[in-house]
Amino acid sequence: MTLDGLVDKVEGNMCAVRLADESSGHDCSACAGCSRKTAGRVVMAENALGAVVGDRVTIHAPEKTVIAAAFLVFLLPVALTVVGYAVGKYVLTGWYFALLGALLGLGAGLLMCRAYNRVLKKKADTVYKVESILPPEEE
Repeated sequence: MTLDGLVDKVEGNMCAVRLADESSGHDCSACAGCSRKTAGRVVMAENALGAVVGDRVTIHAPEKTVIAAAFLVFLLPVALTVVGYAVGKYVLTGWYFALLGALLGLGAGLLMCRAYNRVLKKKADTVYKVESILPPEEE
């Protein structure tokens, strides 16, 4: 995933990049490019190209991170809901156990998503990398 933004701050080999309006995301640490717009989201990126404050840059998030996050957010809660339902329905034999199992499975999936997001926030400085420094915009 590729995003554009402005360098706000440089600290060693890392830089804070304020994402452009059309590519800024929400509270998800892995994928800043969803359709929910919040202007001015700042992410930390590895600055191997030596961008300085005020440079327009393109940053890149590895696809494996984005795909893992998408799997976790979209498929895991649904899969655990189905497994919980099946265990309740066929092992414990009862519709109320099926409902309880489905709710427990959904809850477990959502808790796992939240835990994964916390892990990504701790590793956020390694998720993005400066891919290129763009020429200044002409007005």
